[in-house]
Amino acid sequence: MNPAVPELLDRLDGPVTAFLVYGVGGLLLAAHVAFALYRWFFHRRAEAQARAEEAKAPSLAPGFTSLCGVVETDGEEAAITLTLWEEGTEWHHKGSWHHRWRERSRAMEARSFTLRLASGERVRVVPDERVIYVDSLQIRLFTGAERERTAELKAGQEVRVDGMLLRNRASQRAESVYRGGEAPRYTLRGGRAEPLQVAVGGLSGGHQRWATWYRWAALVLGATLASVQLLAYGPYHALRAAGQVVEASIVDGEVYTTATRSGGRMHFGLKATFKDARGKAHALSDEVPRATYEAARDRTLQTIPFLVVPWDAEIHQVGTTPALSNGRGMLGHLAVVVAILLFWVMRRQVMPWYEQRRVVERGPGSLASSVMTYEESAPAQVSSRVSSAPAPHRNAS
Repeated sequence: MNPAVPELLDRLDGPVTAFLVYGVGGLLLAAHVAFALYRWFFHRRAEAQARAEEAKAPSLAPGFTSLCGVVETDGEEAAITLTLWEEGTEWHHKGSWHHRWRERSRAMEARSFTLRLASGERVRVVPDERVIYVDSLQIRLFTGAERERTAELKAGQEVRVDGMLLRNRASQRAESVYRGGEAPRYTLRGGRAEPLQVAVGGLSGGHQRWATWYRWAALVLGATLASVQLLAYGPYHALRAAGQVVEASIVDGEVYTTATRSGGRMHFGLKATFKDARGKAHALSDEVPRATYEAARDRTLQTIPFLVVPWDAEIHQVGTTPALSNGRGMLGHLAVVVAILLFWVMRRQVMPWYEQRRVVERGPGSLASSVMTYEESAPAQVSSRVSSAPAPHRNAS
């Protein structure tokens, strides 16, 4: 505690307070603001790049590329079929129902298909077990506490395919069988590091949604950072940076009580004055321990040190080292913790399902009502990745 007033009440000082103010409320919160800004710029750039790639004429140079076109299948079966099995739980809390759907397992069937480009060129697409399939899900079966959802890539759908483009040799084209006539000259498949990605409708919309979300997140986090540092921690910063110790003359004291759950709590305060270098008098006041108050009342203590900001004597506190009041400090710490927790919780809630390792859906209402709401609303997107590996960095949120 403050060495000049060893029993100060309602004070937070020392290295722990400095860590909370400059570490948690400063660097940690600022790091979240920087992260949100970075992801905002990243998704803005990715959105523009995706729109440009989806609008430009396709390049058929061998190597990693993105191609947009129409799906053509070899038969009536879907090129890719994803099935997702989920288990649901519901509970009643404070007069309302809540539910959660959690993925139990998933299965995928992938077959080679042909991508017909706008130029008329056809490219053979060969998905493997690592393929990332981004499409809308439809509920196929609901049995109370379980549901089955599916997504199918069928002929005639417009898709964007990212993968490694290879030129087929003439001997391979001659030996291959293709129902549309001449076999495609190119094959698109996954690379060693980057799996094949098939996205129905393209990727620009997803990046646009993330860019909007991160923009608002950066604004909210930035406003929280500024408010906490200026309002909750502002006097602490001023006293720590420029505070000067003055010996103030005690002129009066006061006793007051605040209500608590146990009935009430007594507080003791002192009023003092000092003159600055120009001879101007300033009034100071602060809470002190009972022993300090009684010593001042008995006139055994006539002066007391105050830490004062020279250009604004209204910013002051008793003692020789800066401290943070419990009320102001706890409010600032609470705002920081709530802002950081809300950032990650809400980010998880808005994350597209195809970026989740295991699909989890939470919301208000019963399981049955969630199914009806889902059927009435636009379907969400999901990935067909069977493994639990994270999505490639170009799609990560």
